Amino acid sequence: MSDEGAPKPDPAAPEKTAPAPAPPLVRTPFEERHRLATRVLLHVRYVCGYLAGGFLVSVPIAIGSKVGGDLQLLDAVRQSALSVLYGLVLLVPFFGLWPVTRIDWKAMNVPEFQIFELAVTRWAALVASFLLFLSVTLHFFSMLAEPRLVWTVFTLMLFAWGRIKVQTRLFPEFYASGKS
Repeated sequence: MSDEGAPKPDPAAPEKTAPAPAPPLVRTPFEERHRLATRVLLHVRYVCGYLAGGFLVSVPIAIGSKVGGDLQLLDAVRQSALSVLYGLVLLVPFFGLWPVTRIDWKAMNVPEFQIFELAVTRWAALVASFLLFLSVTLHFFSMLAEPRLVWTVFTLMLFAWGRIKVQTRLFPEFYASGKS
């Protein structure tokens, strides 16, 4: 058999070697504080988003329960306007923090996102429980504190956190980080 069909190695070509590993990333204290502040603001943004969603989703729940309680539909809608107001107010920090908290979601792994979502829903449930306490305390002094409305949002946030917590317990191998 002839060697004419086989490619001949070029003696002048350099050998291909693996690139040198990158030096470890060293962050300055300023960069570390900036990273921490961005992370905190990201959590604040998404907690406000979850709570805004809870207040806005609670509107049909509240209208349905009030109409079922012998209230006319128009009166039920008027009373549910407070929930819409709270939801819109909480959307302001959610969208306002958007430029500061941009994150490349494509680079995030599922376990990292799940842990982030678990932390955000836990904080949303804690903030909702504080709002519930505050609304019960201030209900006698202000019409803006409606305990039934905040109870609905607290329940929604608690179920959101519980759902994610149960998923991480049922499927630990799916949500475990690949870092060992």
